[in-house]
Amino acid sequence: MDFIIGAPSGNGAPGKAYAVFGKYSFSSPLKLFDLNGTNGFVIRDIAGPDGTGSSVSSAGDINRGR
Repeated sequence: MDFIIGAPSGNGAPGKAYAVFGKYSFSSPLKLFDLNGTNGFVIRDIAGPDGTGSSVSSAGDINRGR
């Protein structure tokens, strides 16, 4: 199952949302800065604090189990 992690802005810093493609095991610990498109991706705030990452919800299997 894929999942998303919301990281809203704070102190004027831009917010982010991290979409992580699920698999049976993850390296320990999971490093969000290692997301590269094959294991997930980052949605970045591009217009100053605009609420990116402040609300996230289930999207199901984003990459169809690949």
